[in-house]
Amino acid sequence: FSDPASMTVEEREVVFHMRKIYKTLIAADFDAQMSDPLLFPGKVSDELLQKFPPTIISEVEFDMFITEATRLASRIRRAGRFVGTDCYSWSSSYVHPYAWDAVQQSLERCNKNCY
Repeated sequence: FSDPASMTVEEREVVFHMRKIYKTLIAADFDAQMSDPLLFPGKVSDELLQKFPPTIISEVEFDMFITEATRLASRIRRAGRFVGTDCYSWSSSYVHPYAWDAVQQSLERCNKNCY
């Protein structure tokens, strides 16, 4: 929802499609929810970030949200709540639908290292 000129090629290819999905399917009142961190996690306040549980950011290669996810990971790191990031290839996601095995490994690593 930022300027497409600052986006990666992959983000630019889907930005208008994603805007339409958010406006018609996800948000109850898109204009009223533009600052809602439940809809846009990158808009969460620094104060709330400090209350996050230990957090892992999982992404997929050529992710259409890679820039936003990277920015959020940096903010979570500054808040002292960052555990790590994982990036999976499309082929891994294809072999394992939705990369559930990789997500499970991330959660296990978080449980082992965070509590």
